Amino acid sequence: TGSMFNMIDLCVVFSRSEGFGRVTVEAMAHGVPVVGFDAAGTSELIKDRVTGCLFRDYRSFEESIKYLIQTPDIYNRISSNAYNDARLRFNEGEYVASVLAFIKEYF
Repeated sequence: TGSMFNMIDLCVVFSRSEGFGRVTVEAMAHGVPVVGFDAAGTSELIKDRVTGCLFRDYRSFEESIKYLIQTPDIYNRISSNAYNDARLRFNEGEYVASVLAFIKEYF
């Protein structure tokens, strides 16, 4: 049984008030490019046209989709960048380090 992320080519996040954006990170960690609304946590997770695409309205949403599917090279670059970024920033070691830093600062 495979992950649903193995069955999709793109992940679209329309939320205007996403907190952390777990789905965004999970998609990126599976190499699935995310097209996300440019607000809140999504904006902090995606580097536009580097690790995914950000949009603010219908036109920029459409442009983001077209950009990602223009050529296999663009899609593969974004997919690879997303995968590497998510694995680098959101791995178990980074999480433990951030929790320890929080504990040391407040306790």
